[in-house]
Formats: sequence, structure tokens, C-alpha cells
Amino acid sequence: MNFYSLAREIEIGRVGAEEFARHVTVLRRAEVNEYLTALGRELSAVATGERFPYLFTVFVGTAPAPPMAFPGGDTIAVEPIALPGGPIFVPAALIGKLDSEPELAALLAHAISHVALRHSTRSATRGEIAGMAAQSMPPNMRNTVMMPIAFLKFARLYEHDADVLALQTLAQAGYDPAGLLSYVRKLPPIGQSQAFSALPDPKFRIQAVEQAIRVLPVRTYHADAGRFAEWKTIVRDNTPAVDRQ
Repeated sequence: MNFYSLAREIEIGRVGAEEFARHVTVLRRAEVNEYLTALGRELSAVATGERFPYLFTVFVGTAPAPPMAFPGGDTIAVEPIALPGGPIFVPAALIGKLDSEPELAALLAHAISHVALRHSTRSATRGEIAGMAAQSMPPNMRNTVMMPIAFLKFARLYEHDADVLALQTLAQAGYDPAGLLSYVRKLPPIGQSQAFSALPDPKFRIQAVEQAIRVLPVRTYHADAGRFAEWKTIVRDNTPAVDRQ
């Protein structure tokens, strides 16, 4: 169920992207944008789900997304910020954690999947339904913690669905789906805070990704032509030193 039309979803994303860009530093160098946009368009062209006008941007700054502490103490967003209707913002600090083009393609495919599956507006619809349902509850039950925990469970299910669709998109576009597995293996465990996390525990996410990869058809994937390493260097060299990871 979704209360939002596609046109409204696109407009929400457009306004949200403008607001987001005012609070971060967008890397506008042509070499940064051209490579990322070309890769994003390859992936979005074969992704299933709704079609949206995707826009891919690298930024520097604090991301309003679930952070995680990587080995070494860096606490950064663990995936790009996917806004409704197509804007996708990739943190420069996150790019610094990637080692290959398949890993970058995997994160873009995952973000595209969130948009294509309309997770933001589906979540907003659930919130509106929950708000209406809460009005029928006794006043002493309206602030129960059970409702937020239920929403976190849905958020984790959305992450799983985005992973599955991302793997299919990667294979269809010719990028090794193992790139997603390689990246997820870098994530530290969430630990005892799992019940209050919107992210699935990496240990179980690894198992789910491995299982999903096994059922994909065998394909020949793009060879590494060194494009990613060159691009990563350009991003690093154009990122303010204080924000480099």
C-alpha cells in the first residue's frame, strides 16, 4: 500500500535533494560526476520496479543515515542516501572504504533498489496508517515502544529486499554481485543494540546475500579496467583534508 503518487514522490525527492545539498558540500568536479552517473545509469536501466529520474551525487559532510563504526574508529554512513523519486547521495567518506568497482556498483544498486521499491513512501504510508490507528487506542497506550520496534523490523526487511534486487540488478548489468558480499563483510557487528537498529545484523545479512547469489544465473562480468581506482583517487584529492577517511 502506498498513499503517494509517483509524481508526488518525485517532487518530494526533488525538494529533499535541494535541502540536503544546502547542508553538505557537493563535489561538482566533472570527473567525479561523469563516472558515478554513467555507472548509476547502467544499473538503473536494468533495475526492476518503478522508473525514476535518478541523480547521483558525491558529497562531503554529515549524512542523516544510520552510521556504523568501522575498524579504526571511523563512524560513517554505511550506504548512500536514497531519497524518494531518484536523488542518490554518496558520502565521500564511504567511497574511501571501498576497494573495487563491484563494491561501488553494489552500493549504488542497493540505493537504486530502495528507490525503485518505493521504500520511503511505503514507510511514510505505514506511519500515516499507524497514526490513524493510534487515535483509536486508549491514551495510555499511544506512546508504546512496540510501534517503533515494529517499524524498525520493517526497515530491516526493506534492507533485505534492496539487497536481493541489487544482486539481480548487478548481474543483469554485468557487475559481479560478489561486490555486495565483499562490502557487507567489512561491516562490524551491531551487537546488543540490534533490536533498536534499522540495519540488519551483518552476520545474518552475509548469509542472506550468499544465499541470494547462489541462485543467480551464471554470467560473465565486467573485467576491472582500473576506472574505479582512478576515480577514487580523484574523489580523495577533491575532498577537504579534514573529511578524508
